[in-house]
Amino acid sequence: KEFSSFYSVLKGRFYGCCILQSQKVSPKLKKEIFDACSSNRVSFFLEEIVPALIIKEEYDVLKEIMDKYYEELFESDIWSSTTTSAIYLIALSNSNWYSASYSRAKRNLELVDLELVEIGYYDYLALFYYFTKLKISFSENEIDTNQNALKNLKLHVKKTGFKLFLSLAKGFILR
Repeated sequence: KEFSSFYSVLKGRFYGCCILQSQKVSPKLKKEIFDACSSNRVSFFLEEIVPALIIKEEYDVLKEIMDKYYEELFESDIWSSTTTSAIYLIALSNSNWYSASYSRAKRNLELVDLELVEIGYYDYLALFYYFTKLKISFSENEIDTNQNALKNLKLHVKKTGFKLFLSLAKGFILR
């Protein structure tokens, strides 16, 4: 089957893997992703790309995506999927955190209701949620929130085995 005939989410998964394998998102890869956005339903295509950008700490690319495709990512029929909404709200929170708009980042994260996320995605999205909460609380010097986010992050790392999140978290722990 030709790649162009694949479903948008699968194409996005391919690019998400490319991001995870790369040292840094190259200009060529970035261009391919942005070009593909014009021929795919963006809200589906970016579902797996956005988490990869957060893991790789590619916040400039993430911010550009959130700025350029905000309307498409939060289109009204997508709000029926709390899982998809959670992914993009967490991404928006990261984008706002990166821009030092901490109160906006907090508000974005407050809109995420992890209890409504599809059961198969709960622990996976909880990793991103608590990692984001950890970063915001670190930047705001909120020790209790930071310690609580770290505790929850560790719990979900233990459940999923995604130990990379603990490495990423090291620079955002308040003592």
